[in-house]
Amino acid sequence: MILDIQGQILQLIREGKKLYEVIAERPTAAYDAKWTDDPGWGPADFIPVVYYWLGGGGRLADRKTDSAIH
Repeated sequence: MILDIQGQILQLIREGKKLYEVIAERPTAAYDAKWTDDPGWGPADFIPVVYYWLGGGGRLADRKTDSAIH
């Protein structure tokens, strides 16, 4: 699940998407029904963490390959 979402978000970052656009793409949609029952920790909380960790927003724009994911 996490690797799938991470891969989707990374692809969207590579396409130049901003955070609000990544959230609108709903990369967690396949998992929302099962994993969003914890108040305060849903897609709106999780997606930004992954987005910025992967370098979204240009912070680490030099990441070009999947090998950058550890």
